[in-house]
Amino acid sequence: MSRGSLLFLLSHALLVGALTHTDRCGGSIEIHQADYLTSPDYPGAYPPSQNCVWVITAPEPGQKILINFNPHFDLEDRDCKYDFVEVYNGANESAPMVGKFCGKIAPSPIISSGGQLTVKFVSDYETHGAGFSIRYEVFKTGPECSRNFTAPHGVLHTPGFPDKYPNNLECTFMILAPHMSEIVVDFDSFNMEPDTTPPPGALCRYDWLEIWDGFPAVGPHIGRYCGKMSPGRVVSYTGILSMTITTDNAISKEGFSANYSIRQRSVPPGHEHRGQPAAPSLFSVDLGFLRFVTAVGTQGAISKETKKHYFVRSYKVDLSSNGEDWVTVKEGNKQKLFDGNQNPEDEVRSFLPKPTLARYVRIRPMSWEQGICLRFEVYGCRTSDYPCSFMLGMVSGQITDAQISASSFADRGWVAENARLLTGRSGWTGQQTKQPFRNEWIQVDLLQEKLVSGVLIQGGKHRDRNVFMKRFRVGHSLDGEDFTVIREENSTKPKIFLGNTNHDTPELRPVGPVLTRFIRVYPEKATAEGVGLRLEVLGCEVDGTIPAPKISVGRFLLLLYLF
Repeated sequence: MSRGSLLFLLSHALLVGALTHTDRCGGSIEIHQADYLTSPDYPGAYPPSQNCVWVITAPEPGQKILINFNPHFDLEDRDCKYDFVEVYNGANESAPMVGKFCGKIAPSPIISSGGQLTVKFVSDYETHGAGFSIRYEVFKTGPECSRNFTAPHGVLHTPGFPDKYPNNLECTFMILAPHMSEIVVDFDSFNMEPDTTPPPGALCRYDWLEIWDGFPAVGPHIGRYCGKMSPGRVVSYTGILSMTITTDNAISKEGFSANYSIRQRSVPPGHEHRGQPAAPSLFSVDLGFLRFVTAVGTQGAISKETKKHYFVRSYKVDLSSNGEDWVTVKEGNKQKLFDGNQNPEDEVRSFLPKPTLARYVRIRPMSWEQGICLRFEVYGCRTSDYPCSFMLGMVSGQITDAQISASSFADRGWVAENARLLTGRSGWTGQQTKQPFRNEWIQVDLLQEKLVSGVLIQGGKHRDRNVFMKRFRVGHSLDGEDFTVIREENSTKPKIFLGNTNHDTPELRPVGPVLTRFIRVYPEKATAEGVGLRLEVLGCEVDGTIPAPKISVGRFLLLLYLF
């Protein structure tokens, strides 16, 4: 071998060695067995100015990837602006981001939804920590455990209860009740792996039970539970209650056992619901779900010790759909001042100017005798107490995202599938800005012919601005091509429906009943900031009959004693 050839080989070997060292900062990884990737020089301080990207791939189609961060996690913590690790649920940085992490608290385990995960590490030129270590492996699922429950009562429990549940569970329990009947679940025993040191904003990162009033991740969220934090009693009002059980590959506990029942009416309509005072306000009541509120009854009391008379002479009423956005009841353009009591013993019932939809009711005393002492009842009824007025699935998720479409959308966070009544504060908004809008619409496909009796409409908050629809038309179709617009009675003119008066309070607009598969809402006028719409479709199955109206308006027995 010539000397020149030898020098070439030596320099080539040095180049390969340098490339191998640099390759620790990123690269493509195909999993053959459980292994580790780390930030450069871990557990020593990582170098400055790093930009490393690893793409982890499962060996076979259909497999998922599980990554676990070593608890010794140390990245500069300045709101993750300078040094951070990002995880993407796919093959590159355009995939959905799972999370962005920094500081000294290791992220919880992450499971991919497909066969690839991307991990990106960035450091700047200043402060450096020890970095991170990730163990990656193919995610091995636990036993199949998902079930649907339709019996009027039954028992729910984690697999193997009362023995310890298996690792890597992904179970979904769904209880389905007819005609939006209420579902009541009482937990007798609850013990899942606790999360004792969660970072701010995190809850139950290892094993947990999550509950929705409706379909998972679509219906109103009830809660996420772990440790010995039992849900206690849970009530669903949409006719669908969903539970998801998620466990990791480490510590197992006994899990939970619960009894459920589908609540049948045993008392007159409207009397069966007993609301709970809502924290933190002593004067707020959570009705549990959206209800028509028609009146408030108030009463004072006499002190047993001093014999003094206490009662509220006047008050205002605030209503809310979510417990955060409150709207004061108005009469005309002014806030209504309700007449209270003249003595501590008699109940005084004051009616709202019109039945109003709300879940939360708040009483604000304005004048009183001696001091504030208040006992009160809220009177009203459910939307389903009206003929053929069951919610058809926008709230519960029974209507899927694929069944909701629109003529356009103006914001990625305000697409058609976000237009679900009560869910979040966003909704749908179209591209048009000039009013009245021309042929702007949102459509719901019910998949089969049903009787539609009305729509519930609600506005929202878009970029911190209150937006809602003020005027609209409604169309319906059996085939999705030819639409008939609802017309004024005994007229050929399209009916112009009044919309909302604020962004939070839902409004019911009767439209039928009409036999249809497709229903469209055409906004015409809205707030100056644009249209904002969340909705639900009311109706019933086609059975040839429509029930007679109920005579009793019903009432909610909600007593709050404040001495």
